[in-house]
Amino acid sequence: MARLRFDVLANLLGQGWAVLISLIFVPFFVRELGLERYAVIALLPVAVVLLQVLDLGLSTTANREMARAAATAPGSARTTLFTLLVVHLGLGAVVCAVAILAAATVGPAWLAQPRDIAPAELARGVLLLAVIASLVWPMTLLQNSLMGLGLQARVNALVAVHATVANVGAALMIGHIGASLPVFLGWFAVCAALQTAAAALLLWRSLPHASEPVRFARATLWRVWRFSGAAAGIGITGALLTYADRLVASRLLTLEQFGYYGLATTIGRSLYLLIAPVFSAVFPRLSGLAAARDTALIATLYSSSSQLMAFAIAAPAAVIFWMSFEAAFAWLGDAQAAAQIAPLAAMLALGSALNGAMNLPYALQLANGLAYIGLRLNLLLVAVALPSAWVLGSAYGAVGVASTWLVINAVYFVVGVPVTHRVTRIGRPVRWAFGDMLPAFAAAGAGAGLCHLAFGPASTRAGALALLTVALAVGYACALAVTPSVRIEMLALARRGWQSLRPGRER
Repeated sequence: MARLRFDVLANLLGQGWAVLISLIFVPFFVRELGLERYAVIALLPVAVVLLQVLDLGLSTTANREMARAAATAPGSARTTLFTLLVVHLGLGAVVCAVAILAAATVGPAWLAQPRDIAPAELARGVLLLAVIASLVWPMTLLQNSLMGLGLQARVNALVAVHATVANVGAALMIGHIGASLPVFLGWFAVCAALQTAAAALLLWRSLPHASEPVRFARATLWRVWRFSGAAAGIGITGALLTYADRLVASRLLTLEQFGYYGLATTIGRSLYLLIAPVFSAVFPRLSGLAAARDTALIATLYSSSSQLMAFAIAAPAAVIFWMSFEAAFAWLGDAQAAAQIAPLAAMLALGSALNGAMNLPYALQLANGLAYIGLRLNLLLVAVALPSAWVLGSAYGAVGVASTWLVINAVYFVVGVPVTHRVTRIGRPVRWAFGDMLPAFAAAGAGAGLCHLAFGPASTRAGALALLTVALAVGYACALAVTPSVRIEMLALARRGWQSLRPGRER
């Protein structure tokens, strides 16, 4: 558990800082660039993910293979990585070339005609989105490989530095050169190239010493192709599920409305600031234990990490649900914009919480090589999600589109948990749901809701921030009371910290 604590903390600090500094600069970017330009920029993570999922599952495979190699055969890591990287880069050359061509020809036509952006600037902006996504293409495999080797701290240091340089540099570029899409996205393209180069150098220097000459091994591809293929299917369908609402919203809504939707998404899906660090730390551990066939430790780690995930996300999810207006108002300082954002953020936060709860069953599937479970579930959900988002968006606008994210994740949780537990034989799904996961959500939801009833709504930005702080603290206290493994761990940490500070203690 000590190593897992360190990895979770490293992920939280690195990824948390990256998200935090982006949140800090968003109000400045919206003010200087305008809501329409921000709406185009909000498509950047969509473009990056939609390209990355076309890597045939090689990034997820690299994470699992590096973790398995570190646990059982360190000498084979270099050959395995070199084989996967050659295929990944060759595929990337084709995918990225097609993406850039598509962005240059049909990309701008997808978006509604803007009022404040010249057509030439919009065309260059959309093209730069594809260029950045192409420069980031190798990062998924490089970062997953580093995570599989257990180098969480180094990965997150790189993530934090990149986020800082990108956001601070973009603000300086806007202030000194001009507030335009080419200036902003051009700087992000430079930062993306530097980040990818740094990650490649870090990974190659961190690999275990090779026990054999490094070469392209067809046997490696033959061994992993089933898992990689299923992971590819999960990646593609997962991206469609994750970004279906934004794709539909970008088509059905005006750029100004889509700008509000992008801001709501930032709030509603901010839970991934906490979800991703836990998943990134637990998945390699589960993979290593699965390779060693240590079923007892797998069950223990699965239960304790599920409680940790629930504890981490229950309180912020409850706060955003009950106080979405206060969250948007405290962040942007604009009551009118907060009123537009609030109902969207509330639904998106609930959907993200359910998705976060499913991250540990998903990690368990992948660790045991059962990627086909997630693929089948995703295929079922995609068949419902895209048509539903289009129909609901056409009928109810942005609120209809946002509701799709909540509905598909509710179905994912209800169907996915029993299937995962039955196939992996990890234990009864009802016991996991009502013992490890749902108590934290119920307790935090009740605590935050009572705070909202007692003190809300806030009428000033400072009042909104104070209310959010109090409600978050109460929510976490309530969640801690019903997550025994987290409580025991925190008490042990507090006890060790106290003992280290006692006067006269020998050092």
